[in-house]
Amino acid sequence: THTPGGGVDYGAAPIPGGVVVAGEDGSFVFESPAVTPGLWVTALATDPQGNTSEFAPGSRVGAGSIQCANGTLQSGWNLTGYFGAEAVNLGSSFPPDGAAAGRVRAIYHLEPGTGAYTRWFADVSFARTLLSLEPGEAYWFLADGPAPLSGGFSLSAPISVPLKAGWNTVVYIGASAPVADAFASLGANYRELYAWDAITGGWSSYSSEGAPAWAQGFTEAHACRAFHLFSTADEILVPLQP
Repeated sequence: THTPGGGVDYGAAPIPGGVVVAGEDGSFVFESPAVTPGLWVTALATDPQGNTSEFAPGSRVGAGSIQCANGTLQSGWNLTGYFGAEAVNLGSSFPPDGAAAGRVRAIYHLEPGTGAYTRWFADVSFARTLLSLEPGEAYWFLADGPAPLSGGFSLSAPISVPLKAGWNTVVYIGASAPVADAFASLGANYRELYAWDAITGGWSSYSSEGAPAWAQGFTEAHACRAFHLFSTADEILVPLQP
């Protein structure tokens, strides 16, 4: 039985074949019927006299992989990750070719914790401080029409993201889950979390300070989505295993 954010998890249904002998370091492997991705599992240690430990911290069962793909930029401002297989150098226009060539007019990238942006402008070389797009990084794109972007990648492990104290824009590359689970590695070291909707042109928000579910703009952190968050300390965001 799992509560988002953990702390009060406990075992509710035994897993057939889950009784094993642990190694000296406490690690163990067991063969069992398939366990549905998204469920949480925990374990007990039992000594030779039959005394048991408390339940261990819960672990989420993953599906094994995650696919992040570039989608279509909407007309106006878009906050999204770039999911090309490799870095791409920015020239005088973006996208550089295809039916949507040149529809992106500006691109901004927030330097973590600083409030300062590097930027790229179409057809204006002297004002550019952003020279390339890096896979897995979050960017603001200003498009003057729908602009489909090609490319993507598949991963079998989450990507950790270093955060600086202050505002950060990050891409959550891990299993989709309630925000309290997806950002659990930060503990109490973040205060505000925002997601941008390019279709409506507005923000939705999540508060880590105990606001009720009905007061949250969203409660799920979806894989491959970009978020704007305020970190109260230098931290490492470790997403959930895909």
